[in-house]
Amino acid sequence: MLLIFAAYLLRASGHSGLIDGRRPANPWLIGILAFIMGAAWWTLMTLIFAPRVVLDAWIPLLAGVMWALGAVALIRYWSAARGWNDTHRCALSFGAILSCMSPSYLSTAGWLPVDLVGKIVLNILAFMGLVLLARRVWRRNAGDTTLIA
Repeated sequence: MLLIFAAYLLRASGHSGLIDGRRPANPWLIGILAFIMGAAWWTLMTLIFAPRVVLDAWIPLLAGVMWALGAVALIRYWSAARGWNDTHRCALSFGAILSCMSPSYLSTAGWLPVDLVGKIVLNILAFMGLVLLARRVWRRNAGDTTLIA
């Protein structure tokens, strides 16, 4: 509930497209970096839940907070560029969602086969939905000169 309330309070704090002198990063780069940053976040989470953690819990927790702040700063920097549009937002979301779906296969050793099959089927459906959405967004913004599709 606190996160929802915080998001509600911060909903108007974005500054998309305010800086004229800078162009946004390539959407492909944004998607790849979102994937990498999300995968690193997943790795930090596994440090807390691993059965034989060699680190004190505060270390991955602090690293996670720092990583999140860095991600927010990078996204705010990117989104401030004039020309930031739905294609960039879509690439950012696509990479982040893909990074949440992918690394969890590393922890499926104890899963029941039905759970693993269900995860695979639902991830394939989600990926296909993301591809269709991205295709639609990229086509809609095809006239934008910041795109490289």
